[in-house]
Amino acid sequence: MTSHAIAALLLLATVVDQAAAGGAAVVKSAAGAPAFVPGEVLVQFHASANAASKAAALKGQNIAKSESVSTRGDGELLLTTLPPGLAVAAAAGGLAKHPAVRFAEPNYIATKMLAPNDGLWANLWGMQGGFGSNAVAAWDNVTDCSSVYVGICDEGVQASHPDLVANMWVNPDEGATPNGVDNDANGLIDDINGYDFANNKGAVYTATDGDSHGTHVAGTIGGVGNNSLLVAGVCWKVKMIAAKFMANGSGSFSNAIRAIDYLVSLKTGPKKLNLVAISNSWGSTGGATSLLDAIRRAEAAGILFTAAAGNAGTTAANYPAYYSTVTSNVIAVAALTSTGAKASYSTYGSWVDLGAPGSSIVSTLPTDSYGTYSGTSMATPHVAGAVALYKAYYPTATMAEIKTALMSGLALLGLPHHKDRRPAGRRQYAGRQARLRLRKRAVRRQPVLHQRCLRGLHRQLRDLHQRHSMHHLAPNVCTPCSSNCATCSAGGKCTTCKAGYSGPPACVACKAAGNTCSANGDCCSGRCTKVKSQKVCA
Repeated sequence: MTSHAIAALLLLATVVDQAAAGGAAVVKSAAGAPAFVPGEVLVQFHASANAASKAAALKGQNIAKSESVSTRGDGELLLTTLPPGLAVAAAAGGLAKHPAVRFAEPNYIATKMLAPNDGLWANLWGMQGGFGSNAVAAWDNVTDCSSVYVGICDEGVQASHPDLVANMWVNPDEGATPNGVDNDANGLIDDINGYDFANNKGAVYTATDGDSHGTHVAGTIGGVGNNSLLVAGVCWKVKMIAAKFMANGSGSFSNAIRAIDYLVSLKTGPKKLNLVAISNSWGSTGGATSLLDAIRRAEAAGILFTAAAGNAGTTAANYPAYYSTVTSNVIAVAALTSTGAKASYSTYGSWVDLGAPGSSIVSTLPTDSYGTYSGTSMATPHVAGAVALYKAYYPTATMAEIKTALMSGLALLGLPHHKDRRPAGRRQYAGRQARLRLRKRAVRRQPVLHQRCLRGLHRQLRDLHQRHSMHHLAPNVCTPCSSNCATCSAGGKCTTCKAGYSGPPACVACKAAGNTCSANGDCCSGRCTKVKSQKVCA
Protein backbone atom coordinates (compact mmCIF):
# COMPACT_ATOMS: atom_id res chain seq x y z
CA MET A 1 0.00 0.00 0.00
CA THR A 2 1.37 3.43 -0.89
CA SER A 3 2.05 6.13 1.69
CA HIS A 4 -0.54 8.26 -0.10
CA ALA A 5 -3.15 5.60 0.51
CA ILE A 6 -2.17 5.31 4.18
CA ALA A 7 -2.58 9.05 4.61
CA ALA A 8 -5.97 8.85 2.90
CA LEU A 9 -7.18 6.47 5.61
CA LEU A 10 -7.07 9.25 8.17
CA LEU A 11 -9.52 11.33 6.14
CA LEU A 12 -12.18 8.66 5.80
CA ALA A 13 -15.36 8.64 7.86
CA THR A 14 -15.74 6.48 10.92
CA VAL A 15 -16.92 2.96 10.27
CA VAL A 16 -18.51 1.17 13.19
CA ASP A 17 -18.79 -2.59 13.45
CA GLN A 18 -22.38 -3.69 13.09
CA ALA A 19 -21.88 -7.34 14.07
CA ALA A 20 -24.72 -9.56 12.92
CA ALA A 21 -26.70 -11.32 15.59
CA GLY A 22 -28.10 -14.79 15.50
CA GLY A 23 -26.47 -18.11 14.68
CA ALA A 24 -27.13 -21.71 15.61
CA ALA A 25 -29.34 -22.57 18.54
CA VAL A 26 -27.27 -23.18 21.65
CA VAL A 27 -27.73 -24.72 25.07
CA LYS A 28 -25.86 -24.02 28.28
CA SER A 29 -26.06 -26.77 30.84
CA ALA A 30 -25.17 -24.48 33.72
CA ALA A 31 -24.05 -20.94 34.32
CA GLY A 32 -20.75 -20.41 32.53
CA ALA A 33 -20.77 -23.89 30.98
CA PRO A 34 -19.81 -24.16 27.31
CA ALA A 35 -22.62 -23.87 24.79
CA PHE A 36 -23.49 -26.81 22.55
CA VAL A 37 -25.92 -27.73 19.78
CA PRO A 38 -29.04 -29.30 21.31
CA GLY A 39 -29.90 -32.82 20.22
CA GLU A 40 -26.46 -33.63 18.80
CA VAL A 41 -23.52 -35.72 20.00
CA LEU A 42 -20.14 -36.33 18.38
CA VAL A 43 -19.11 -39.99 18.57
CA GLN A 44 -15.56 -41.14 17.85
CA PHE A 45 -15.26 -44.87 17.16
CA HIS A 46 -12.13 -46.94 17.53
CA ALA A 47 -10.32 -47.78 14.31
CA SER A 48 -11.14 -51.45 14.91
CA ALA A 49 -14.90 -50.82 15.06
CA ASN A 50 -16.80 -52.41 12.20
CA ALA A 51 -20.15 -51.38 10.75
CA ALA A 52 -22.08 -53.80 12.95
CA SER A 53 -20.51 -52.57 16.20
CA LYS A 54 -21.12 -48.95 15.22
CA ALA A 55 -24.75 -49.67 14.47
CA ALA A 56 -25.12 -51.49 17.77
CA ALA A 57 -23.69 -48.56 19.72
CA LEU A 58 -26.14 -46.14 18.10
CA LYS A 59 -29.08 -48.49 18.44
CA GLY A 60 -28.39 -48.79 22.16
CA GLN A 61 -29.31 -45.10 22.48
CA ASN A 62 -32.16 -45.27 19.92
CA ILE A 63 -30.16 -43.08 17.53
CA ALA A 64 -31.33 -43.52 13.95
CA LYS A 65 -29.71 -40.52 12.25
CA SER A 66 -26.01 -39.83 11.89
CA GLU A 67 -23.51 -38.41 9.41
CA SER A 68 -19.78 -38.84 9.00
CA VAL A 69 -17.66 -35.86 10.03
CA SER A 70 -14.17 -37.29 9.56
CA THR A 71 -12.47 -40.53 8.69
CA ARG A 72 -8.97 -39.03 8.75
CA GLY A 73 -8.15 -39.87 12.34
CA ASP A 74 -8.09 -43.05 14.39
CA GLY A 75 -11.49 -44.38 13.40
CA GLU A 76 -14.62 -42.63 12.14
CA LEU A 77 -16.10 -39.54 13.79
CA LEU A 78 -19.91 -39.36 13.53
CA LEU A 79 -22.30 -36.51 14.25
CA THR A 80 -25.45 -38.08 15.66
CA THR A 81 -28.95 -36.63 15.97
CA LEU A 82 -30.65 -37.71 19.19
CA PRO A 83 -34.24 -38.89 19.42
CA PRO A 84 -36.72 -36.60 21.20
CA GLY A 85 -36.43 -36.72 24.98
CA LEU A 86 -32.84 -37.98 25.09
CA ALA A 87 -30.55 -35.48 26.81
CA VAL A 88 -27.11 -34.77 25.36
CA ALA A 89 -25.29 -35.69 28.57
CA ALA A 90 -27.19 -38.96 28.93
CA ALA A 91 -26.60 -39.92 25.32
CA ALA A 92 -22.89 -39.11 25.47
CA GLY A 93 -22.53 -41.08 28.68
CA GLY A 94 -24.37 -44.07 27.28
CA LEU A 95 -22.44 -44.11 24.02
CA ALA A 96 -19.09 -43.82 25.79
CA LYS A 97 -19.75 -47.09 27.61
CA HIS A 98 -19.91 -49.08 24.37
CA PRO A 99 -16.62 -50.90 23.63
CA ALA A 100 -16.61 -49.68 20.00
CA VAL A 101 -16.66 -46.03 21.11
CA ARG A 102 -13.46 -44.14 21.90
CA PHE A 103 -15.32 -41.10 23.24
CA ALA A 104 -18.62 -39.23 22.89
CA GLU A 105 -19.11 -35.53 23.59
CA PRO A 106 -21.45 -32.59 22.91
CA ASN A 107 -21.17 -30.72 19.62
CA TYR A 108 -19.87 -27.51 21.16
CA ILE A 109 -20.45 -24.08 19.68
CA ALA A 110 -17.53 -21.78 18.80
CA THR A 111 -17.98 -18.02 18.56
CA LYS A 112 -15.89 -15.33 16.94
CA MET A 113 -13.48 -13.49 19.25
CA LEU A 114 -14.63 -9.99 18.36
CA ALA A 115 -14.62 -7.27 21.01
CA PRO A 116 -16.64 -4.04 20.89
CA ASN A 117 -14.62 -1.33 19.13
CA ASP A 118 -14.41 2.31 20.10
CA GLY A 119 -16.03 3.61 16.94
CA LEU A 120 -12.98 5.59 15.81
CA TRP A 121 -11.25 5.16 12.50
CA ALA A 122 -7.61 4.23 13.01
CA ASN A 123 -4.62 3.99 10.76
CA LEU A 124 -2.79 0.76 10.17
CA TRP A 125 -0.84 0.88 13.42
CA GLY A 126 -0.79 -2.92 13.52
CA MET A 127 1.60 -2.93 10.56
CA GLN A 128 4.03 -0.32 11.85
CA GLY A 129 5.12 1.75 14.83
CA GLY A 130 6.67 0.92 18.16
CA PHE A 131 4.01 -1.59 19.20
CA GLY A 132 2.75 -2.79 15.85
CA SER A 133 4.06 -5.82 14.00
CA ASN A 134 6.48 -3.54 12.12
CA ALA A 135 5.60 -5.45 8.97
CA VAL A 136 6.10 -2.19 7.10
CA ALA A 137 9.84 -2.59 7.72
CA ALA A 138 9.78 -6.27 6.84
CA TRP A 139 8.42 -5.28 3.45
CA ASP A 140 11.89 -3.92 2.64
CA ASN A 141 12.90 -7.58 2.44
CA VAL A 142 9.84 -9.48 1.27
CA THR A 143 6.27 -8.67 0.24
CA ASP A 144 5.58 -11.58 -2.08
CA CYS A 145 4.24 -14.67 -0.28
CA SER A 146 2.49 -15.99 -3.38
CA SER A 147 4.22 -19.36 -3.00
CA VAL A 148 2.63 -19.74 0.45
CA TYR A 149 -0.96 -20.66 1.37
CA VAL A 150 -2.88 -19.67 4.51
CA GLY A 151 -6.19 -21.19 5.58
CA ILE A 152 -8.87 -19.02 7.19
CA CYS A 153 -11.08 -21.15 9.44
CA ASP A 154 -13.73 -18.60 10.32
CA GLU A 155 -16.81 -16.98 8.88
CA GLY A 156 -16.90 -16.56 5.12
CA VAL A 157 -14.73 -14.20 3.10
CA GLN A 158 -15.91 -11.86 0.36
CA ALA A 159 -13.50 -13.30 -2.19
CA SER A 160 -14.47 -10.65 -4.76
CA HIS A 161 -13.41 -7.72 -2.55
CA PRO A 162 -11.04 -5.54 -4.65
CA ASP A 163 -8.42 -5.63 -1.89
CA LEU A 164 -8.65 -9.44 -1.58
CA VAL A 165 -9.57 -10.96 -4.93
CA ALA A 166 -6.02 -11.19 -6.28
CA ASN A 167 -4.89 -13.05 -3.14
CA MET A 168 -7.72 -15.58 -2.89
CA TRP A 169 -6.85 -19.13 -3.91
CA VAL A 170 -8.59 -20.39 -7.02
CA ASN A 171 -8.83 -24.16 -7.16
CA PRO A 172 -7.20 -25.00 -10.50
CA ASP A 173 -9.15 -28.25 -10.73
CA GLU A 174 -12.51 -26.54 -10.27
CA GLY A 175 -12.00 -23.42 -12.34
CA ALA A 176 -13.12 -19.89 -11.57
CA THR A 177 -16.79 -20.38 -12.46
CA PRO A 178 -19.23 -22.60 -10.51
CA ASN A 179 -20.70 -25.40 -12.61
CA GLY A 180 -22.40 -27.60 -10.01
CA VAL A 181 -19.87 -30.39 -10.58
CA ASP A 182 -17.24 -31.82 -8.24
CA ASN A 183 -14.50 -31.52 -10.85
CA ASP A 184 -11.63 -32.52 -8.57
CA ALA A 185 -13.56 -35.45 -7.03
CA ASN A 186 -12.87 -34.44 -3.42
CA GLY A 187 -16.51 -34.71 -2.39
CA LEU A 188 -17.11 -30.95 -2.43
CA ILE A 189 -18.85 -29.22 -5.32
CA ASP A 190 -17.39 -25.93 -6.60
CA ASP A 191 -14.81 -25.42 -3.82
CA ILE A 192 -13.26 -22.65 -5.88
CA ASN A 193 -11.94 -20.32 -3.15
CA GLY A 194 -12.50 -22.81 -0.34
CA TYR A 195 -15.76 -24.20 1.04
CA ASP A 196 -18.71 -23.21 3.22
CA PHE A 197 -19.12 -26.04 5.73
CA ALA A 198 -21.82 -24.15 7.63
CA ASN A 199 -24.17 -24.30 4.64
CA ASN A 200 -22.55 -27.15 2.71
CA LYS A 201 -21.91 -25.19 -0.48
CA GLY A 202 -19.00 -23.96 -2.55
CA ALA A 203 -19.55 -20.20 -2.31
CA VAL A 204 -17.53 -18.92 0.66
CA TYR A 205 -19.47 -15.66 1.07
CA THR A 206 -23.14 -15.21 1.92
CA ALA A 207 -24.34 -11.70 2.67
CA THR A 208 -27.13 -12.86 4.99
CA ASP A 209 -24.61 -14.80 7.11
CA GLY A 210 -22.73 -11.64 8.03
CA ASP A 211 -19.28 -12.87 7.00
CA SER A 212 -17.77 -9.53 8.03
CA HIS A 213 -15.51 -11.19 10.60
CA GLY A 214 -13.84 -13.57 8.15
CA THR A 215 -13.47 -10.84 5.54
CA HIS A 216 -11.77 -8.59 8.11
CA VAL A 217 -9.39 -11.38 9.12
CA ALA A 218 -8.48 -11.98 5.46
CA GLY A 219 -7.56 -8.33 4.94
CA THR A 220 -5.09 -8.43 7.81
CA ILE A 221 -3.40 -11.56 6.49
CA GLY A 222 -3.37 -10.72 2.81
CA GLY A 223 -4.95 -7.45 1.81
CA VAL A 224 -3.36 -6.70 -1.56
CA GLY A 225 -0.49 -4.26 -1.12
CA ASN A 226 0.72 -1.41 -3.32
CA ASN A 227 -2.52 -1.31 -5.35
CA SER A 228 -3.59 2.25 -4.47
CA LEU A 229 -6.52 0.98 -2.41
CA LEU A 230 -7.04 1.38 1.32
CA VAL A 231 -5.34 -1.46 3.20
CA ALA A 232 -2.41 -3.83 2.93
CA GLY A 233 -2.11 -7.13 4.75
CA VAL A 234 1.00 -8.54 6.37
CA CYS A 235 1.56 -10.33 3.04
CA TRP A 236 0.99 -8.19 -0.06
CA LYS A 237 0.77 -11.31 -2.20
CA VAL A 238 -0.37 -14.62 -0.73
CA LYS A 239 -2.88 -17.37 -1.41
CA MET A 240 -5.73 -17.45 1.13
CA ILE A 241 -8.22 -20.31 1.37
CA ALA A 242 -11.58 -19.75 3.07
CA ALA A 243 -12.80 -22.66 5.19
CA LYS A 244 -16.07 -21.23 6.47
CA PHE A 245 -17.72 -22.97 9.40
CA MET A 246 -19.38 -20.05 11.21
CA ALA A 247 -22.43 -18.06 10.16
CA ASN A 248 -23.63 -14.95 11.96
CA GLY A 249 -20.88 -15.24 14.52
CA SER A 250 -21.02 -18.88 15.60
CA GLY A 251 -20.54 -22.41 14.37
CA SER A 252 -20.39 -25.99 15.59
CA PHE A 253 -17.25 -27.94 16.40
CA SER A 254 -18.33 -30.61 13.91
CA ASN A 255 -18.14 -28.09 11.08
CA ALA A 256 -14.88 -26.68 12.44
CA ILE A 257 -13.41 -30.18 12.27
CA ARG A 258 -14.58 -30.54 8.66
CA ALA A 259 -12.99 -27.20 7.82
CA ILE A 260 -9.66 -28.09 9.44
CA ASP A 261 -9.56 -31.50 7.77
CA TYR A 262 -10.29 -29.88 4.41
CA LEU A 263 -7.35 -27.51 4.75
CA VAL A 264 -5.06 -30.32 5.88
CA SER A 265 -6.11 -32.40 2.88
CA LEU A 266 -5.11 -29.59 0.53
CA LYS A 267 -1.57 -29.97 1.82
CA THR A 268 -1.33 -33.71 2.29
CA GLY A 269 -3.58 -34.77 -0.59
CA PRO A 270 -3.06 -34.64 -4.37
CA LYS A 271 -2.86 -30.82 -4.52
CA LYS A 272 0.20 -30.66 -2.21
CA LEU A 273 -0.31 -26.97 -1.44
CA ASN A 274 2.38 -25.19 0.56
CA LEU A 275 -0.10 -24.43 3.35
CA VAL A 276 1.81 -23.22 6.41
CA ALA A 277 -0.80 -21.73 8.74
CA ILE A 278 -4.48 -21.78 9.65
CA SER A 279 -5.90 -18.62 11.24
CA ASN A 280 -8.53 -19.30 13.92
CA SER A 281 -10.22 -16.23 15.39
CA TRP A 282 -12.85 -18.12 17.37
CA GLY A 283 -13.23 -20.08 20.55
CA SER A 284 -15.30 -21.78 23.20
CA THR A 285 -14.98 -22.32 26.94
CA GLY A 286 -15.39 -26.03 26.25
CA GLY A 287 -12.65 -28.24 24.91
CA ALA A 288 -13.33 -31.36 22.86
CA THR A 289 -11.17 -34.36 22.08
CA SER A 290 -12.55 -34.48 18.53
CA LEU A 291 -11.37 -30.93 17.88
CA LEU A 292 -7.97 -31.63 19.42
CA ASP A 293 -7.62 -34.67 17.17
CA ALA A 294 -8.22 -32.48 14.11
CA ILE A 295 -5.63 -29.95 15.30
CA ARG A 296 -3.14 -32.76 15.78
CA ARG A 297 -3.74 -33.85 12.20
CA ALA A 298 -2.75 -30.33 11.17
CA GLU A 299 0.27 -30.62 13.44
CA ALA A 300 1.31 -33.87 11.75
CA ALA A 301 1.03 -32.08 8.40
CA GLY A 302 3.39 -29.30 9.58
CA ILE A 303 0.72 -26.58 9.75
CA LEU A 304 0.85 -23.88 12.42
CA PHE A 305 -2.49 -23.16 14.07
CA THR A 306 -2.78 -19.54 15.24
CA ALA A 307 -5.67 -19.19 17.69
CA ALA A 308 -7.35 -16.29 19.47
CA ALA A 309 -6.78 -16.39 23.23
CA GLY A 310 -10.25 -15.00 23.90
CA ASN A 311 -11.90 -11.80 25.07
CA ALA A 312 -12.83 -12.66 28.64
CA GLY A 313 -10.21 -10.38 30.21
CA THR A 314 -9.21 -13.25 32.53
CA THR A 315 -6.88 -16.23 32.54
CA ALA A 316 -9.75 -18.64 31.85
CA ALA A 317 -9.06 -21.32 29.25
CA ASN A 318 -10.41 -20.72 25.75
CA TYR A 319 -10.38 -23.47 23.15
CA PRO A 320 -8.74 -24.16 20.75
CA ALA A 321 -6.10 -21.62 21.88
CA TYR A 322 -5.59 -23.44 25.19
CA TYR A 323 -4.35 -26.45 23.25
CA SER A 324 -1.04 -24.57 23.03
CA THR A 325 -0.32 -26.47 26.26
CA VAL A 326 -0.50 -29.89 24.61
CA THR A 327 0.46 -29.40 20.96
CA SER A 328 3.47 -27.96 19.16
CA ASN A 329 1.55 -26.17 16.39
CA VAL A 330 -0.98 -24.06 18.32
CA ILE A 331 0.05 -20.45 18.94
CA ALA A 332 -2.27 -18.72 21.43
CA VAL A 333 -2.53 -15.00 20.65
CA ALA A 334 -3.49 -12.17 23.00
CA ALA A 335 -4.47 -8.67 21.84
CA LEU A 336 -2.40 -5.53 22.33
CA THR A 337 -3.35 -1.87 22.00
CA SER A 338 -1.43 0.75 20.04
CA THR A 339 0.40 1.68 23.27
CA GLY A 340 1.75 -1.84 23.63
CA ALA A 341 -0.44 -2.67 26.61
CA LYS A 342 -2.56 -5.77 26.84
CA ALA A 343 -6.06 -4.89 25.71
CA SER A 344 -8.43 -4.82 28.69
CA TYR A 345 -10.69 -7.41 27.12
CA SER A 346 -7.92 -9.82 26.15
CA THR A 347 -7.54 -13.18 27.84
CA TYR A 348 -4.03 -13.65 29.20
CA GLY A 349 -1.99 -16.14 31.19
CA SER A 350 1.05 -18.39 31.10
CA TRP A 351 -0.59 -20.53 28.40
CA VAL A 352 -0.82 -17.57 26.01
CA ASP A 353 2.19 -17.51 23.70
CA LEU A 354 2.36 -13.94 22.43
CA GLY A 355 0.49 -10.71 21.86
CA ALA A 356 -0.20 -8.97 18.57
CA PRO A 357 -2.06 -5.84 17.45
CA GLY A 358 -5.75 -6.34 18.19
CA SER A 359 -7.43 -3.03 19.02
CA SER A 360 -8.92 -0.69 16.41
CA ILE A 361 -7.57 -2.68 13.48
CA VAL A 362 -8.48 -1.39 10.04
CA SER A 363 -9.21 -4.05 7.43
CA THR A 364 -11.56 -5.18 4.68
CA LEU A 365 -15.31 -5.65 5.15
CA PRO A 366 -18.07 -7.02 2.90
CA THR A 367 -19.59 -4.98 0.05
CA ASP A 368 -16.12 -3.74 -0.90
CA SER A 369 -15.86 -1.66 2.27
CA TYR A 370 -13.47 -1.17 5.17
CA GLY A 371 -13.75 -0.73 8.92
CA THR A 372 -12.18 -1.07 12.34
CA TYR A 373 -12.67 -4.10 14.57
CA SER A 374 -11.09 -5.02 17.90
CA GLY A 375 -10.46 -8.35 19.60
CA THR A 376 -8.06 -11.23 19.84
CA SER A 377 -9.74 -12.15 16.55
CA MET A 378 -7.86 -9.26 14.99
CA ALA A 379 -4.54 -10.14 16.65
CA THR A 380 -4.55 -13.74 15.41
CA PRO A 381 -4.32 -13.02 11.64
CA HIS A 382 -1.31 -10.76 12.25
CA VAL A 383 0.52 -13.85 13.50
CA ALA A 384 -0.76 -16.05 10.67
CA GLY A 385 0.47 -13.43 8.21
CA ALA A 386 3.85 -13.31 9.95
CA VAL A 387 4.14 -17.09 9.57
CA ALA A 388 3.49 -16.79 5.84
CA LEU A 389 5.92 -13.90 5.47
CA TYR A 390 8.63 -15.86 7.24
CA LYS A 391 8.02 -18.97 5.16
CA ALA A 392 8.25 -16.90 1.99
CA TYR A 393 11.62 -15.49 3.09
CA TYR A 394 12.90 -18.86 4.37
CA PRO A 395 11.23 -21.44 2.09
CA THR A 396 13.01 -24.40 3.71
CA ALA A 397 11.85 -23.51 7.25
CA THR A 398 9.91 -26.19 9.08
CA MET A 399 6.87 -25.62 11.28
CA ALA A 400 8.99 -25.93 14.43
CA GLU A 401 11.65 -23.57 13.11
CA ILE A 402 9.10 -20.90 12.18
CA LYS A 403 7.47 -21.08 15.60
CA THR A 404 10.87 -20.92 17.31
CA ALA A 405 11.75 -17.85 15.26
CA LEU A 406 8.49 -16.11 16.18
CA MET A 407 8.95 -16.96 19.84
CA SER A 408 12.62 -15.94 19.92
CA GLY A 409 14.25 -12.56 19.62
CA LEU A 410 11.00 -10.66 20.15
CA ALA A 411 10.32 -7.90 22.63
CA LEU A 412 9.22 -9.00 26.09
CA LEU A 413 6.48 -6.64 27.13
CA GLY A 414 5.55 -6.01 30.74
CA LEU A 415 1.91 -5.15 31.15
CA PRO A 416 1.42 -2.02 33.28
CA HIS A 417 -1.61 -1.26 35.44
CA HIS A 418 -2.79 -4.84 35.52
CA LYS A 419 -2.52 -7.18 38.47
CA ASP A 420 -1.64 -10.82 38.55
CA ARG A 421 -4.79 -12.68 39.61
CA ARG A 422 -3.15 -15.88 40.72
CA PRO A 423 -4.30 -17.13 44.14
CA ALA A 424 -0.73 -16.88 45.44
CA GLY A 425 -0.98 -13.11 45.53
CA ARG A 426 -1.53 -9.85 43.69
CA ARG A 427 1.53 -8.49 42.02
CA GLN A 428 2.01 -5.33 39.97
CA TYR A 429 4.26 -5.63 36.93
CA ALA A 430 6.36 -2.73 35.79
CA GLY A 431 5.71 -1.50 32.25
CA ARG A 432 9.29 -2.00 31.10
CA GLN A 433 10.03 -3.77 27.87
CA ALA A 434 13.19 -5.63 27.02
CA ARG A 435 14.38 -7.18 23.81
CA LEU A 436 15.05 -10.87 24.11
CA ARG A 437 18.26 -12.11 22.63
CA LEU A 438 18.26 -15.18 20.46
CA ARG A 439 19.08 -17.94 22.89
CA LYS A 440 17.46 -21.06 24.20
CA ARG A 441 16.19 -19.32 27.30
CA ALA A 442 14.26 -16.85 25.18
CA VAL A 443 11.78 -19.43 23.97
CA ARG A 444 10.56 -20.45 27.42
CA ARG A 445 7.10 -19.39 28.42
CA GLN A 446 7.04 -16.22 30.47
CA PRO A 447 5.19 -15.64 33.77
CA VAL A 448 1.52 -14.72 33.80
CA LEU A 449 0.89 -11.24 32.34
CA HIS A 450 4.18 -11.25 30.41
CA GLN A 451 3.25 -11.63 26.72
CA ARG A 452 5.52 -11.40 23.70
CA CYS A 453 4.71 -8.55 21.39
CA LEU A 454 4.93 -9.20 17.67
CA ARG A 455 7.18 -6.28 16.84
CA GLY A 456 10.49 -5.91 15.09
CA LEU A 457 9.61 -8.61 12.58
CA HIS A 458 12.02 -6.96 10.15
CA ARG A 459 14.87 -7.73 12.57
CA GLN A 460 14.08 -11.40 12.17
CA LEU A 461 14.01 -11.10 8.42
CA ARG A 462 17.12 -8.92 8.14
CA ASP A 463 18.94 -7.67 11.26
CA LEU A 464 18.80 -10.89 13.26
CA HIS A 465 19.61 -12.80 10.10
CA GLN A 466 22.80 -10.80 9.74
CA ARG A 467 23.80 -10.23 13.35
CA HIS A 468 22.55 -13.36 15.13
CA SER A 469 23.01 -16.07 12.48
CA MET A 470 19.31 -16.40 11.78
CA HIS A 471 20.15 -18.66 8.86
CA HIS A 472 19.37 -21.40 11.38
CA LEU A 473 16.14 -21.79 9.45
CA ALA A 474 18.05 -23.70 6.79
CA PRO A 475 17.78 -27.47 7.29
CA ASN A 476 21.30 -28.06 8.63
CA VAL A 477 22.08 -25.25 11.04
CA CYS A 478 23.11 -25.05 14.68
CA THR A 479 20.06 -23.45 16.20
CA PRO A 480 17.93 -24.77 17.81
CA CYS A 481 20.32 -27.68 18.63
CA SER A 482 23.31 -25.41 19.29
CA SER A 483 23.47 -26.54 22.91
CA ASN A 484 24.33 -30.02 21.62
CA CYS A 485 26.55 -28.83 18.78
CA ALA A 486 30.32 -29.00 19.28
CA THR A 487 31.49 -26.92 16.32
CA CYS A 488 29.84 -24.65 13.79
CA SER A 489 30.99 -23.29 10.47
CA ALA A 490 31.33 -19.57 9.88
CA GLY A 491 27.97 -19.64 8.15
CA GLY A 492 26.28 -21.02 11.25
CA LYS A 493 25.96 -24.66 10.17
CA CYS A 494 26.47 -27.39 12.71
CA THR A 495 29.51 -29.41 11.65
CA THR A 496 29.92 -31.78 14.60
CA CYS A 497 27.82 -32.70 17.61
CA LYS A 498 28.87 -33.13 21.21
CA ALA A 499 29.70 -36.62 22.45
CA GLY A 500 26.58 -38.71 22.85
CA TYR A 501 24.57 -36.78 20.28
CA SER A 502 23.91 -37.68 16.67
CA GLY A 503 23.78 -35.37 13.69
CA PRO A 504 24.16 -32.77 12.48
CA PRO A 505 21.67 -31.19 12.11
CA ALA A 506 19.44 -32.80 14.74
CA CYS A 507 22.07 -33.44 17.45
CA VAL A 508 19.66 -35.73 19.28
CA ALA A 509 20.63 -37.64 22.39
CA CYS A 510 21.95 -41.04 21.37
CA LYS A 511 20.77 -43.01 24.36
CA ALA A 512 17.38 -41.35 24.27
CA ALA A 513 17.02 -42.65 20.75
CA GLY A 514 17.77 -46.15 21.97
CA ASN A 515 21.16 -46.35 20.28
CA THR A 516 24.76 -46.77 21.42
CA CYS A 517 27.71 -44.37 21.47
CA SER A 518 31.15 -45.10 20.12
CA ALA A 519 34.29 -44.03 21.96
CA ASN A 520 34.65 -40.93 19.82
CA GLY A 521 31.11 -39.80 20.63
CA ASP A 522 29.40 -40.89 17.43
CA CYS A 523 25.87 -42.12 17.81
CA CYS A 524 25.33 -45.52 16.23
CA SER A 525 21.96 -46.75 15.08
CA GLY A 526 23.31 -50.27 15.32
CA ARG A 527 26.49 -51.79 16.69
CA CYS A 528 29.94 -50.24 17.07
CA THR A 529 33.05 -51.69 15.48
CA LYS A 530 36.79 -51.09 15.93
CA VAL A 531 38.71 -49.25 13.23
CA LYS A 532 42.42 -48.78 14.00
CA SER A 533 41.79 -49.48 17.70
CA GLN A 534 39.01 -46.88 17.91
CA LYS A 535 35.33 -47.64 18.28
CA VAL A 536 33.27 -46.13 15.47
CA CYS A 537 29.84 -46.84 14.10
CA ALA A 538 29.64 -49.94 11.93
